[in-house]
Amino acid sequence: MATRTRPGVDWLALVVALLCLGSATGYVVLVLGQGDVPVLWFVGGLLVAAALTLHGSIRSRRFRAPALLASGVLLCALGALALFSIGLPIVAAGLIAFTAAARARVA
Repeated sequence: MATRTRPGVDWLALVVALLCLGSATGYVVLVLGQGDVPVLWFVGGLLVAAALTLHGSIRSRRFRAPALLASGVLLCALGALALFSIGLPIVAAGLIAFTAAARARVA
């Protein structure tokens, strides 16, 4: 039996993807401006989270809710590691990703 989903885009998930990309860009610009080298695994984690939320933002995709849930876990972990610098917006993006995952499971 096929399940029906609403076509379109989940704007809440797109907000998370934009927060991920904005945080990654801001982090790289800030660190390079200080003359240091950005931590690549941190930037990679933000980009992976952005890719997961972009996948989860399309309502017709399979495994949408697990992708958003994985993104939320990844973002909260990265945000906790960077809490004293740029972590607060990343944790907020993780919590929004959890909300989008909960909405995806209901739909």
